[in-house]
Amino acid sequence: RSSEGGAGEGEAGDGEAGEGAGSGSREPASYLPLLDSVHADIELKLASFSAQELVDTASSLAQLEDRLFLRSSRQMALVERIAEAAVTWKAKLSSWQLATLMRAFATFRHHQAEGITLAMRALSEENASRLKELSTKREDIYWAGQCQRWHEVYMERLEANGPKPAEAHHPARRLISNFFKFDV
Repeated sequence: RSSEGGAGEGEAGDGEAGEGAGSGSREPASYLPLLDSVHADIELKLASFSAQELVDTASSLAQLEDRLFLRSSRQMALVERIAEAAVTWKAKLSSWQLATLMRAFATFRHHQAEGITLAMRALSEENASRLKELSTKREDIYWAGQCQRWHEVYMERLEANGPKPAEAHHPARRLISNFFKFDV
């Protein structure tokens, strides 16, 4: 009975599951409702997440295959909520956490939404401001460089999918280049 209810609830899911079956996919039809349920649960708990839980959740979502990502009705909304939360947490994130979040957002190919783009810009600005007052620990400089790298990857994908907003040469690139004495 529960499998019948799961199949009847999402008509779009049925059509997509049928398409997947035709292309050789052996994925159970009950997977998508379960995925939506997990995403709904995460969305409810998102407000009480710690910075590390936020980073872990974004990283986990980034590992989900694109074809599954497109089939999940809640996932994109969840990613945008995580992006909003990341902007709120940006001052409290470690350099590693900042870079990991930016990598996760850059990994969502074909899913550049306005909320994620705004979050990437805000996280990139946070990264640039940290570079100005950063200690000389090479680890922090390394993670700052990773943040810049993932921001560039995201912006390149955004440009490939539409017009790129006008941006000045990013200050983080110059600061990292000066620190390491080579062009980044």
